[in-house]
Amino acid sequence: MKVSNELVALLSCEQQACGFEYTSKLQRMFQDVGVSKDLNEQFKHHLMNTNVGNNDSMLHYCHQLA
Repeated sequence: MKVSNELVALLSCEQQACGFEYTSKLQRMFQDVGVSKDLNEQFKHHLMNTNVGNNDSMLHYCHQLA
């Protein structure tokens, strides 16, 4: 996941105000959200490439995951 400059600045300010423990958890949360999005996109791409994505019920399931 690419972290925007704005997010880095926000986390830096939060670290000064709230401490390292709080911001490290917050930073990890943003990383987890990014990893989840990336994995969902890779999974959808895989389904489309293996013709599993042509099944409407499976495609509906994938959209629910996102």
